[in-house]
Amino acid sequence: AMSVTDGLGCPRLRALENQEPLYVNPMDYNAMLLGHAWDAVVGAGEVEDLICKPDGSVLFRSKIPLHGTIAGLPITGELDNIRRLADMLILSDWKHSNNFRSKWIKQEGGPSAEYKVQTSIYAELYEQMFGERPTHGEVVYHFSGAGKEVLLPYQYPIIPIEECLAFKPYNGQRTVGELYQIAAMVYGDKAVDWRLVPLVGTEMSFGTKSYCDYCQAKDACFSAERGAPF
Repeated sequence: AMSVTDGLGCPRLRALENQEPLYVNPMDYNAMLLGHAWDAVVGAGEVEDLICKPDGSVLFRSKIPLHGTIAGLPITGELDNIRRLADMLILSDWKHSNNFRSKWIKQEGGPSAEYKVQTSIYAELYEQMFGERPTHGEVVYHFSGAGKEVLLPYQYPIIPIEECLAFKPYNGQRTVGELYQIAAMVYGDKAVDWRLVPLVGTEMSFGTKSYCDYCQAKDACFSAERGAPF
């Protein structure tokens, strides 16, 4: 099924991953404590059967599978954590990064707009499922080093879904709503070949580089499109 993050990145990459054997060199990426091991550290899964109810009877829940309809399309996701604090219902997403990136996050003073949109779409799905809309999003950065700043949380108000769908990730040319429509091409019985999906990553930028420059499937993708891995 299509996930929340399909509207915040390159649909062509997801199609390639779904349709082709793709191998990634693990030494090219940050080797941190992740997945089930990290979940065990933060206690995720211990309260799987609990739900934050409007009357405040439950205060905390982790790893919540979400599903609903966004822009007329079925969308799924997984919420890392939700908790109630006073009159706020706070939806949290954990992001893992290395120490080098931590200084840039501190300089920027908070999470990227893409992360805020992601958590706000989670909030829309949560409301569809449980009948209550989270008031705030929170990104908790988990860095690979040690010390008092190994975890940095940033909170912000939830963004309306209409603004999320109109947002253009990574200074790209297409909105989240448009990316969901493109991503829908690669799911279901009538999924198109990944080579027919637009090369969306080239339209997105990270500073002076494009989204594609950081993609693990760049060589295969570019070779199919251009006849060469560049």
